[in-house]
Amino acid sequence: MTDDQHDELTRRSFLRAGSGVVAGAAALGAGRYGLVQIENAGRQPGRAAPAGEYAAHFADLSLRVNGSAHAVRVPHHHSLLRVLREGLGLTGTKKSCNLGQCGACTVLLDGSAVYSCMLLALDAAGHNIETIESRALDVLRMQDSFGEHFGSQCGHCTPGMIMAGVGLLRENAGATPEDVRAALSGNLCRCGNYENEIAAVAACASGGPASLPAPAMARSLDWEAKTSGSAVYAGDVGFRTIDEVRGMLFAKVIRSPYALAYVGEIDDTQARNVPGYRGLVSFRDVPGYDEVTKASERSPEKTDRLCMNGKARYVGDAIAAVAADDPDAAMEAAQRVHVEYRVQQAFPDAEHNLEHNVGAIHAGGPVAGFAGPQPADKPTIEYRRGDLASGFRQADLVVEGRYVAPIQCHVPIEPHCVVASWHGDQLTFYDSQQSVFAAQDILATALGLPREKVRVIAHYVGGGFGGKCTDTLGKSLYQVIAALLAKKTGRPVRLEYTLKELMFAEDTRNPMTFYLRTGVTRNGAITALECKAVQRTGGYGSSGPAVVSVAGEGILDTYRIPNYWYHGYSVYTSSPVGGEMRGFGHPQAVFARELHMDEVAESIGMNPMEFRRRNSLHTGDRIDTDVIPNVALMNIGAEECLSKGGDAINWSAWQPPSQKSGRIRRGIGMRFSQEHTGRNASNGLVWVDRAGKIHVPIGSGNLGTNSHTGIAAIVAQALGVKVSELDCTWGDTDSATWDFVSDASRAIHCHGKAMYNAALDLKRQVEAHRGGAPPRTDFTPFFDPKTDLNPYLDETTGTIVMHPEPKLSPPTEAIARRIVAQGGLVGLGFYVWNPGVESWGASFAEVEVDMETGQVRVLKLAAAHDCGRVIHRAGAEAQVQGGGIMGLGYATTEELAIDPHTGIPVNQSLYEYRPLSTLDLPELAPILVEAPVDAGPFGAKGLGENPVFDAAAAVGNAIYNATGVRMREIPYTWPRVFAELKKAGKLA
Repeated sequence: MTDDQHDELTRRSFLRAGSGVVAGAAALGAGRYGLVQIENAGRQPGRAAPAGEYAAHFADLSLRVNGSAHAVRVPHHHSLLRVLREGLGLTGTKKSCNLGQCGACTVLLDGSAVYSCMLLALDAAGHNIETIESRALDVLRMQDSFGEHFGSQCGHCTPGMIMAGVGLLRENAGATPEDVRAALSGNLCRCGNYENEIAAVAACASGGPASLPAPAMARSLDWEAKTSGSAVYAGDVGFRTIDEVRGMLFAKVIRSPYALAYVGEIDDTQARNVPGYRGLVSFRDVPGYDEVTKASERSPEKTDRLCMNGKARYVGDAIAAVAADDPDAAMEAAQRVHVEYRVQQAFPDAEHNLEHNVGAIHAGGPVAGFAGPQPADKPTIEYRRGDLASGFRQADLVVEGRYVAPIQCHVPIEPHCVVASWHGDQLTFYDSQQSVFAAQDILATALGLPREKVRVIAHYVGGGFGGKCTDTLGKSLYQVIAALLAKKTGRPVRLEYTLKELMFAEDTRNPMTFYLRTGVTRNGAITALECKAVQRTGGYGSSGPAVVSVAGEGILDTYRIPNYWYHGYSVYTSSPVGGEMRGFGHPQAVFARELHMDEVAESIGMNPMEFRRRNSLHTGDRIDTDVIPNVALMNIGAEECLSKGGDAINWSAWQPPSQKSGRIRRGIGMRFSQEHTGRNASNGLVWVDRAGKIHVPIGSGNLGTNSHTGIAAIVAQALGVKVSELDCTWGDTDSATWDFVSDASRAIHCHGKAMYNAALDLKRQVEAHRGGAPPRTDFTPFFDPKTDLNPYLDETTGTIVMHPEPKLSPPTEAIARRIVAQGGLVGLGFYVWNPGVESWGASFAEVEVDMETGQVRVLKLAAAHDCGRVIHRAGAEAQVQGGGIMGLGYATTEELAIDPHTGIPVNQSLYEYRPLSTLDLPELAPILVEAPVDAGPFGAKGLGENPVFDAAAAVGNAIYNATGVRMREIPYTWPRVFAELKKAGKLA
């Protein structure tokens, strides 16, 4: 075959295959099939060729991969990524955006780094291909350096980062850190671990260590799995010869192209002509559809959302789904399904819907309440204290402001993916899931199955940030779609999101608008505060009511405020659904409140730092929570956070904006706030087998926080052994210790305390065994009665349990009994979150503003965080850095823009949405403050969420300090800052 023939076949057939791959925003309203796009998800041997023009175009190739030749037969349109993963089973190279925008799929081609998703397999023939599975010495050295420098959090971007680093050093062995920063700029890390990744590559630039050192404690438990590519994520299941899943089908979801529409006929007659097509399910196949909704075991109320819906309430709402032997066949079948829509007027504006009591989205009214839709005059949540009118009369000044926070998308580097497989009446999900036990309960309920008939496996999760926590029936429940298709077809079914689906078909961070009014005396005392919060929750409630509730705590629980009224409205809109995202309402609230507090301080001529010191809560002060009111704060490090963070930014040099001049101006700003450190209950279980091996089955999800490493350290310290002596496992409902969820900054504090208690109990069991005691028959878990039994919200009944019973969940007790029956010794623990445990944080930003263009450069972000006793310093510092980067993106670049007329998202790519890369990093100084609490394991609190609050208000206040112009809406993009400077007459 000549080169001309090669180009003719490969590129032409690729273009034919890819025609119509992406539906642009302008075409969505006219489209018939919804937001469906091709996913490169692989063909297995023996499958029928997919339908379409490219069906007959195959080539026999010899690909040289990691030093070995592989004979493969591939369609011309298949990318190298697809062949590596699905043809050769080399799943270490990760699939993410599949559009050349994230770098996760980076491999080496003749020693140079390339995106394998953007290279045809035919074009790789005749070249030397290296993947993360390579045994080349420089690849192994780079993998070890990533372990040494804590270069991996969730691990999904890690193989691509490593190969990009190796490619750089092969071209430039003496690369500087700045060279590394530039070379890695095409590899996104949503965990924000850039500084460690840069350090890991830079450490190899001088040749690296002569030999590979033994792992140090700074390394995570699973550093080798994540750096070598052997860690198996949900998207990797079914492509390797050792996988249990065989013969899986591929699903495509048919999504509404309209923001509000009734769905009529769904006809798959034409789809049945596609070779390999296996069937369709629609909203009419969802259990409980005829009842409209179904009561949940975890909530006394009804859900307003099903996994597929007969009335589409946002662009991307799931209507139906198809399964086929091949993803290409599934794509074509989905395009051939005829769907009739009765299109309605879109209502994407929350404040309009609230003002006009719009009931078009949900008939009960525009407000999403905990009990379902309700009218506009009824807020979702209210918090009251004291006499608000009296408090404002006591004030010398009253300051008001309006603050706007946008939609932020999770965009984890690992897209949501699930493989659903039935074995008789037993259902197994291999899922991108951060909370396996919550998911087990919810998915069983949604499918009408007993909990014990459902197993959820999620050994590795490529970033979660709350978006992969299936803990209510109101979530998208894409897993149920896969299960319904698997049941109908009798085959395992794989459903994986595309980038567009990841951005807006899945839940996002709720956009919110805050109206704040604060009374203050001239000596700086806050006398009263009123806050009205209007949240755009999208087409369904999801976690919106809970988020607007927690946002109220974010507004109120940092300062001494004797009189307040918070009224929050979670409002239905025909736009993407808002739900759980790292911080859960606090990032929006802290942004608004901390900008506002700077304005209040300025109104009385007080230094912003002194104003915060004047009003800050202290240890022993009382706060109201959504569990119980009037809770006394345990030990907090608020003052130390202010002091150390201020020193790091040189706050003593602070000057008011009136003293700034010139075109390029610098300013510093700050924010200060608390964050809860858990919720609900946790079990603990640690056991030793008859050979003396200690087993630690961790219930928290492995989603990049490295809390599992911290929990292992807690258990090892409690038992007096080394971490290396422990057999640690996680991510399987059949074998892990039950934990409520993996969110709310709770893993180390809540599950860690339960596992600590279990370790102490194991020591007692071992001593009793040595004394000749019989095997245990009492499976009551160990706990500290002074700190470990606290009131909690029972989500099965919606009531507050004031005196919880220290009792194991049925799955954990069953495991414990089995261990004892097999001759093992088991320690059991229990903990219910103490709501008086609060983490604290103070962050400081230095910015540079160009008064002519509106360009803002963040020069430094200093973040001081009280996390109680530090358990695993490398992991804790990585959380501060990573959260700071995600928060900085929220502050400066990230916003999913929605067309105000149609409700269609208009920037549906990473290039347009702009999560931060290595080129966007300021100097970031993580400062860990230790204010231990008796309730925590060795005094530890939570940490995962508070760092996300670091940037938005601190940067906004720094911009004001530089320019004298208030920026009350994020992100602080150049056009937005330019417009505000122009409006204020401050342009240079």
